Amino acid sequence: MNITSNRSHRVPTLRHQTLAVQVSQVAIYGVVALIDGQLGGSDALVYFLCVVTLLQLLWTLWSWSRLTGVVFDVYTLFVMAATAFNGGQALLQIFHLNKDGILEGTFDAHGLVQTLLLVNLSMCAMHAGAVLGASRRRSVTHAGTHDADGVTASDLRIVGAGMLLVAVVPTFLILKDSIFVVMQSGYFGLYQRDMATGFGAWQTVLSGFLFPGAIFLVAGSRRHKSWQIVSAVVVLANTATMLYLGYRGSSSVLPVVAFVLAWHRCVKELRWAPFVGAGVLMLLIFPLVRVTRNQAGESRNSVEYLRDAYLKIDNPAVDTLYEMGSSMLTVAHTLELIPASRPYDDGTGYVYALMSFIPNIFWDVNPAMARGSYSQWLVERVFPEFAAQGGGTGYSFIAEAFANFGWFGPIALILLGYGLGRVCVWASDRQAPQRIAMIASYASFFLFFARAESLFITRPLLWYALMPYGATFVVRALRTRVARRTPRNRIMSDGRVSFGAA
Repeated sequence: MNITSNRSHRVPTLRHQTLAVQVSQVAIYGVVALIDGQLGGSDALVYFLCVVTLLQLLWTLWSWSRLTGVVFDVYTLFVMAATAFNGGQALLQIFHLNKDGILEGTFDAHGLVQTLLLVNLSMCAMHAGAVLGASRRRSVTHAGTHDADGVTASDLRIVGAGMLLVAVVPTFLILKDSIFVVMQSGYFGLYQRDMATGFGAWQTVLSGFLFPGAIFLVAGSRRHKSWQIVSAVVVLANTATMLYLGYRGSSSVLPVVAFVLAWHRCVKELRWAPFVGAGVLMLLIFPLVRVTRNQAGESRNSVEYLRDAYLKIDNPAVDTLYEMGSSMLTVAHTLELIPASRPYDDGTGYVYALMSFIPNIFWDVNPAMARGSYSQWLVERVFPEFAAQGGGTGYSFIAEAFANFGWFGPIALILLGYGLGRVCVWASDRQAPQRIAMIASYASFFLFFARAESLFITRPLLWYALMPYGATFVVRALRTRVARRTPRNRIMSDGRVSFGAA
């Protein structure tokens, strides 16, 4: 029996074993829920579920790599982000690194048990769906200039360069205004401005093409170092500016992660660079931005000020994970308030999120936004004074599923995991870099879903992923049509034109 045959027999076995573990975990959570109902919560159950959170993370990453042979893709990135934001403080609690306890002691043991149960059950359900979606890994080959869908590397570069040209001026104008606000009022001042809507938001819409443009450009530049440099400079310059302004999420770091993913899959495999970069972010960038971003004036540009502010941080890594893990409060408060103060939405929350696909042509504010987001509802309900100042707490895809379906919410996350698994398999072929580019472009928005809701990731799927992906086929069709009209010229596979008979 050859190696390929061995692999084909082993994958179904791994899938069945993984699903069996997922079912066993659900049974364990059911037992814990029963015990919690009888005891009314206990510190021992809280600690047990904290340990389970860590084991769930390790098992998910290990079983996914065993099943697919991939350790760096959109699914693994989302799993790590989801765990950090919805269970980061649970991980710290294992080693007693939460100074004031989980969520600063805001919730009693019963509330924490229920929250951790929902988080772990949701992650378990999502992974079960991902395993079903990644039923079999496709063969992965080295990227070429002409991919499996007939799109050339040159087509990707044309689409990427076009998006960069569209985005560069609006991005410059937005950053210029943002720097002025931050110098006057600090980072929080960015959220106290009147936000443009409808056609008035054209700058924001067009600037959103910047990172997808850089990603599509680098995806088609495996043999063109000059374009690799251009795309990298665009990404790093914009990200550095965003970090200076105080942004650390979907506007700054996540696009870099998506760009690195595209580089890893389309240009050259990166072994240690992603891990080194993650370490720098956790130990240096994130904590430094957090303690300095609300500072206004020229002092924020002082090296001495930045040094002193950083040295005051006791443990940068713990500080960063603790702050990220505070997003679990959105899950805890949602459990506390729904259905006590607000009924379940029975799926209408997802329906309104889908409505955000509709452009703002017939109205200034999309009906989905006019209805209000879960994050807006929560901050106004729990922290009204903070909300009045323009502040927010974000949200969670886990809390959103509960707000719609209660404890049946994890079933919806099975579908999310299944979709992620299928997409990762579909984009695993290096002979189709435009697929990788599309997934990486959307990843810069989707990864933020770990601490957000569907409303804010739906429209980017259309504008910054599906549209650029479709544009590569349009460019290819136009090039083919031109080639047919000029029979004496022959367009090579890498986009060059050869003069002479075809």
